Amino acid sequence: MANIHVKYSFVIPLRNKREADWCKKVLIGIDVIDGSEPAKDVAKLLKKLGEECVDLIKQVRFEGGFTTHWEVQAYQGDLHVWLYQESDGNVDGAACFAQAYLRKFKPDGAVTFEWAVTCDRPINGNFHGGAYMVTAEKLACETTADSLKRLGKKYAKGLDWLNEQD
Repeated sequence: MANIHVKYSFVIPLRNKREADWCKKVLIGIDVIDGSEPAKDVAKLLKKLGEECVDLIKQVRFEGGFTTHWEVQAYQGDLHVWLYQESDGNVDGAACFAQAYLRKFKPDGAVTFEWAVTCDRPINGNFHGGAYMVTAEKLACETTADSLKRLGKKYAKGLDWLNEQD
């Protein structure tokens, strides 16, 4: 059996400390809720985070959890939150977080990121990926399989097998 890895790395530019503090609060909350902390500690944290953050955490957990690493950092004078995963990322959870940030702070903004799925052995079908376009209102996702189908329809007329692949 092969090990499959979902990897991504992207930043969300932040404008100020208030945005950075919100990101830290929510991401720490998600980390704690996804961990093995005692129920009483989780209940205290949820009360402290507030309803908005709790709703986001529930949504991210519904999307399969939020197995990601994160850092709020300044780089060359710019403040940003960096979300990344080296082996078992959840791109849907990361997109949910990005959307919540946009809804709160940049309703006309967008966040884009790509991800890769790799395998530790060369097994057909286990190397792919995709991209997300996130706005405050929409989560749009396209996988490499979607891209190949679209390209096949445009450029490979008569290659029905390409358009039939799932």
